[in-house]
Amino acid sequence: GLGTCLVAALACEVTRDSATPDWVAGVKRALMAARAAHEHGVTLSENGACWSYPVEVAARSLGIAAKEGPFRAVAIPSDERWNIFAAVFPEGYRPAARSIAVEGDADQMEGMPVERMGVWQSVDRIEIESMRSVRNIIREYIAQSGRSRPLSIAVFGPPGAGKSFAIEEMAREWTQGTAKMSVLSFNLSQLSGGDALAAAFQLVRDCAVEQSLPLVFWDEFDAAPGGRELGWLAQFLAPMQDGSFVDGSVPRPIGPAIFVFAGGTHATMESFKARAEMVPAAKATDFLSRLRGYVDILGINPVNAADETFLLRRAILLRSMLKRRSAQLFSRDRLNIDPGVLRAFLDTTAYVHGARSMQSIIEMSSLTGKLRYERSALPARHQLELHVDATQFLSLVQQETVV
Repeated sequence: GLGTCLVAALACEVTRDSATPDWVAGVKRALMAARAAHEHGVTLSENGACWSYPVEVAARSLGIAAKEGPFRAVAIPSDERWNIFAAVFPEGYRPAARSIAVEGDADQMEGMPVERMGVWQSVDRIEIESMRSVRNIIREYIAQSGRSRPLSIAVFGPPGAGKSFAIEEMAREWTQGTAKMSVLSFNLSQLSGGDALAAAFQLVRDCAVEQSLPLVFWDEFDAAPGGRELGWLAQFLAPMQDGSFVDGSVPRPIGPAIFVFAGGTHATMESFKARAEMVPAAKATDFLSRLRGYVDILGINPVNAADETFLLRRAILLRSMLKRRSAQLFSRDRLNIDPGVLRAFLDTTAYVHGARSMQSIIEMSSLTGKLRYERSALPARHQLELHVDATQFLSLVQQETVV
């Protein structure tokens, strides 16, 4: 009935006493009606003979003024990397990031595109669309019967971007209440050769005995074994296409699995493809043809000079990490943190190891028993230097706070 809500809302606009229907307002009311109907759900009659659709619930939403609803409408510019935040936060991202870190994103992000999968979150439109696409591909694979070969996807991102974390959080949702899943991880830069890879495939096969679906991370698949650039790609062609590998001289089936190829030397698919095309012996074209999807994880450092949403990504991650590590810093869901400390976490130029560096700084801080994240809780300068530019970080901490 969700499509019916859209048709009804547009029909209402056509019949209004106006020369020009307000299609944007009509779509907003359609979304409100569809959401209300979805949240209310259908009901089964007492005798169990029929289902009743929440017509009155949807109709009430169609009568609400569009401006009172939670949905926003913005003009889409020609820039393919447009995002809604620039239109909603004309004063800049910094005030919104501070508010998200301290108060949470419930109010700040109302009507904004925030994707949540488990505790993983994203605010970037392109990253969200890529993750949703991959999620749909994997859901379809899990729902199929008679799967005979692995599903292969790729994930790229800078070091510490949280590539494995994002996929694992999605996996918990994919298999919730359905299939049992086993997570395996192999760093290909540390495997010695074909025999070690065959042993890894055997571990994947063992999951079938346990009646679980293996989610296999092939980290640093773009490494150079024996100095051969992208040398691992050719060894995955048969397992990806035929669902089998050779153990000694005996071919063995792998069975159903989800292969996640995580890049180690390339931060984006575009970068990987550009380089792979220059290494014909790697058979990168054959490898890419066997992938069913990919996603670029942005991480918490700026992607380029035009990237400003990194402030929001940092704010969301900082709040999440502190909630897990030091829940006592929150009172009524408000984070108690020194403004200078918060400024340093958000504005420092770069984290050396991405999200791992932010986590390390938090774990090195003296927060046990503390009810507020004070400046005195931060680690020593030489410890900070492992993860950020300590001079800049501490300078940000000590700046005067302008209200």
